Amino acid sequence: MKIKSIITVLLVAFILASCAPVAKVVPTETTVPTSIFTPVPPTPTVTPTSILTLDDIRAIIYASNPESPQYDPKSAIYAEFPEAVKQLSTMGSNGVEAAGDLAGAINFPRQDSYLAAQALITLGTDITSTTIATLFSNLDSSYYPNQKPEALIYSIILLSTTGNRASCAVGNIGPLLWNSDSRVRSAAAFALDIITEQDLITSQYEIEISPSFMANSIFADEPEGSIAGTARQWWNKQGSKVKWHSSYGPCDP
Repeated sequence: MKIKSIITVLLVAFILASCAPVAKVVPTETTVPTSIFTPVPPTPTVTPTSILTLDDIRAIIYASNPESPQYDPKSAIYAEFPEAVKQLSTMGSNGVEAAGDLAGAINFPRQDSYLAAQALITLGTDITSTTIATLFSNLDSSYYPNQKPEALIYSIILLSTTGNRASCAVGNIGPLLWNSDSRVRSAAAFALDIITEQDLITSQYEIEISPSFMANSIFADEPEGSIAGTARQWWNKQGSKVKWHSSYGPCDP
């Protein structure tokens, strides 16, 4: 009887244990903390272009002159030419002392020597007129026997921007109407038209002189005489008989 009571108690305990609610095991989620800061990419370091003094600019320009002791197309100072010319073009009247350097630089054997001409155009006619003597000498083949046609064109055009102040250069511009380069001939006709106030070219061949002027924007005198023809006739009949260069004037240093 005792054994039966024990078995009964055990059976009741088993039944109660089976009926008890089983606790659910919920897996724990791993929470990844979210940053409230958005990463910012590093700011690139910008090295500002140094501001050159007028003396610095003149030294840099002179270093591109083949006659300069510093002339070396592989040197650092040679490579500074474009930036020096650019800064000079923004100086206005403060850069007048270096204007002659720009006029001379037109003849330098650099592919970008045209930048010197564009800088003078930017500086304006009053400053360009101070360089007439240098521009005048640029036209002298005895000084520059192997001169580039582009150097002639830029010098002629710059002279034309000064109007009749460059009348003393007419004697050197006239013969260029027969130059072997077709654009030099056209530039000469254009300049003579402006400087002498003669009607030497038709309006369709007139050009606008702006700071972005390039020598190849000049119309070519092709066939020969199609642009320079009228100016040639004027030169032969009248122009060549005038004493354009006075005893002393802006064409003299």
